[in-house]
Amino acid sequence: MDRPIRALAKTMRQRLRPGLVRDLLHGVPTGKPAHPPLAQAALGCWISATLLDAAKADQRAVRLLLAAGIATSLPTAAAGLTDWSSLHQEQQRVGFVHLAANVLALGLFSGSLLARVRGRERAGRALSYAGLAAGGFGGYLGGHLAYRMAAGANHAPQVSHLVPLGWHDLCLLKDLPDGRPVSRRLGYISLSSCCGAPRTSR
Repeated sequence: MDRPIRALAKTMRQRLRPGLVRDLLHGVPTGKPAHPPLAQAALGCWISATLLDAAKADQRAVRLLLAAGIATSLPTAAAGLTDWSSLHQEQQRVGFVHLAANVLALGLFSGSLLARVRGRERAGRALSYAGLAAGGFGGYLGGHLAYRMAAGANHAPQVSHLVPLGWHDLCLLKDLPDGRPVSRRLGYISLSSCCGAPRTSR
């Protein structure tokens, strides 16, 4: 799937030039990515609708939650595609499957809402359960992208609570054995060195 992935990413970058819209979709004004909270809102609406279905609650509330999740998914997808188009290839591969799972979830929940409007409540519930499975899988991949593959992580800010700024003495040069690695701790960080300089900086 690398060829369509590259084509889609290139199209996104060409169509969405640097500017106000792109900054908004990236979450630049708030300093935080816009896609994750939007995704939680959409998926939260769909989870809530499915739970109300299981509890046999008022179907008007279920339809309202489904519609809210569908409406929220549109800016969510726009923000996600904007972020995705700037990732490296390995991240884009996982992100593409994440996208496909969420598009499937959107289609299933949209079908569920349409079935309920037409009075087919049983079909609507079945489509919601299927949509939740697809959306849950998509959410899992989104978490994998963020926490395992560091997609969207900002490595620029100083993390002073982990390692204080400046130069730090780890050990004397004579304490580094020749040809064997040693481990030292600097704050919360474990560092390894092999017959090198006894100091490091952040």
